[in-house]
Amino acid sequence: LNAVGFQVLLANDLSREQFASLLKDFSAMADNEEWAVIYYAGHGIELGGTNYLVPVDAKFTSDRDVSLEAVTLEQVVQSVEGASKLRLVILD
Repeated sequence: LNAVGFQVLLANDLSREQFASLLKDFSAMADNEEWAVIYYAGHGIELGGTNYLVPVDAKFTSDRDVSLEAVTLEQVVQSVEGASKLRLVILD
C-alpha cells in the first residue's frame, strides 16, 4: 500500500487500549481522505449477534467480559466512515 501512495499506520499485537487509540488516530486521518482501508489479521469472536476483534491482552472468563475486553467490529467500521469515496475493512 505504501508503494501505491497510501499513508500506512502499521501496528502489531495491540492491547485494547492501543487498539482504541490507533482507531481514534486513524479516524481523524480518514476524515481528510478520499479512501480509508483497514486490514485486520487476528482473532475475532461473535457473541449475541455482535462481532468483536480480540486484542492480545483480552482475558475472557465469561461471556460478559467480551464487550469489555474486545473491540467491536462496528467501532472499526466507524473509523473509516470519514473517507469521502472508498471505505474498506478487510478481516483476515
